[in-house]
Amino acid sequence: MEAPSDTDVYRVVKTLASLMRRRGFDSSSWENLDLPGFHRRYCSQKMVQLSLLGQERFENPTSKEVIMFCFPSEVKVGVKPIREFNEKLLAGQASRGILVLREGISPFGRQALQVSKGTCPLEYFTYAELKFDLMTHEMVPHHTVLSDAEKVALLQRYKIKAEQLPRMRHNDAVSRYFGLRKGQVVRIVRKSDTAGSYVTYRIVTGG
Repeated sequence: MEAPSDTDVYRVVKTLASLMRRRGFDSSSWENLDLPGFHRRYCSQKMVQLSLLGQERFENPTSKEVIMFCFPSEVKVGVKPIREFNEKLLAGQASRGILVLREGISPFGRQALQVSKGTCPLEYFTYAELKFDLMTHEMVPHHTVLSDAEKVALLQRYKIKAEQLPRMRHNDAVSRYFGLRKGQVVRIVRKSDTAGSYVTYRIVTGG
């Protein structure tokens, strides 16, 4: 499998910038980055220096959470890169880490990923998943993640229990995009030919 090109990595970085912004992180340094600027900042002799991307830290100004990334060079990631990334997150006092994978994770790597959840949450996406921004697709409705207070207000308004809400699996593409946890609720606004738009709510299950 060929290594991703500079334009492939650039497109992934732009999708990650959008993903972070929708999660509440300040990702302006990547969102405002054009391709020439990307080359100047992260490339050497027309090769992307993935380690430089892994040095970046992004903060959520409200929650003060910090997120960091790892772009392993291996085609299929095993135990060692995951352990090293987890150690880097702990040393950098990051709240969450995201692995960006060329292809996938080995069975032993998946075990290491589960172990790491006890110290610092780790997520992963492949380059293929990040080559386009899921939330900009015309078939994907607008999603908003409710705060805990908004969730309580919703349940009180309709006089229902959380388990009565329609469900969304934690490994659903949208759940993964927003990094949702079990019990969180999303507000979904869909277009309607008759009503203009209509709103539904879903609660995240599993995980």
